[in-house]
Amino acid sequence: MSNLSNLLPRLAIDTSTEYLSVALQTQSNAFLRHEKVINQHSDFIIPFILDVIKQANISLDFIQLITYAAGPGSFTGLRIALSVIKGIALPRNIPLVAIPTLDYIAYQAHDIKSQLKIIAIMDARLNEVFVAHYQNNPFQKIKPDSILKKDSHEFQTILDQKNSIIISNSDFIKNDLRSENILLQKPKADQLFKLIDNTTNYSMTNAENATLNYLRNKVALTHQEQLLKAKYI
Repeated sequence: MSNLSNLLPRLAIDTSTEYLSVALQTQSNAFLRHEKVINQHSDFIIPFILDVIKQANISLDFIQLITYAAGPGSFTGLRIALSVIKGIALPRNIPLVAIPTLDYIAYQAHDIKSQLKIIAIMDARLNEVFVAHYQNNPFQKIKPDSILKKDSHEFQTILDQKNSIIISNSDFIKNDLRSENILLQKPKADQLFKLIDNTTNYSMTNAENATLNYLRNKVALTHQEQLLKAKYI
C-alpha cells in the first residue's frame, strides 16, 4: 500500500467532465459531493469544497494532501480546479498528487477479469477520442495517452479487440459503440484515493510545480469555439 494513505485528512477533486466531484477523507469518515454542473465548475467548486470540510468539522488548515484529475478533459474545468487547488495548497504547503484522467477511468476496471488488459477511452469532441492502454495486476500504463479520430482504422481496431476491457466515462460509448467488452463508468473523486493508495505509480509535488495533462497543442480557443466545442482539451 502506498504511504500516501497515511496523509489524512485529504481532498480529491475532479473537474474533467461536466460533473464536479469533490471528496474528503478523514481518519474515520469520507464525504463526497458529486453533481452534474455542465460548464459551471467555477460557480460550485469552492462551495463543494467548503461543504465537505464543514461536514467533516475541520478547516482547510488540517488538509494533508490534495489529489486531482489532471486531464485530459474539460479545458475550463481543469484550469479552474488547478487554480483553486493551488490557492488552497500554496499558503499551507499542502502536497499535491496529479492523476491522469485516463488512469482514473481505467482503474475502475482493474478488478474485473484481471487477466485482460484495460483500454480507457474518453470523448475528446471534434470527432476524436483520448485513449490509453493498461496492464492489469499490477495496474500499470503500457502505452501513453493519445488522440485518435473516431472513424480511424486504429480506433476501430481497438474496439474489435477481444483480449481487453474497454472502459469510458463518456456517454458516446453507450450511444455510438457496440461491444460486449465496453463498460460505461463515471468515476467519483473518492476513487482517486483508492488509486493512489493501491498503486505506486504517482508521487507528490508542490503547488508551484503542479501541472495539467494537455494532449492537444491548441489550448487557446476563440470565444465562438468555446461555445461550440465545449472548451475541451
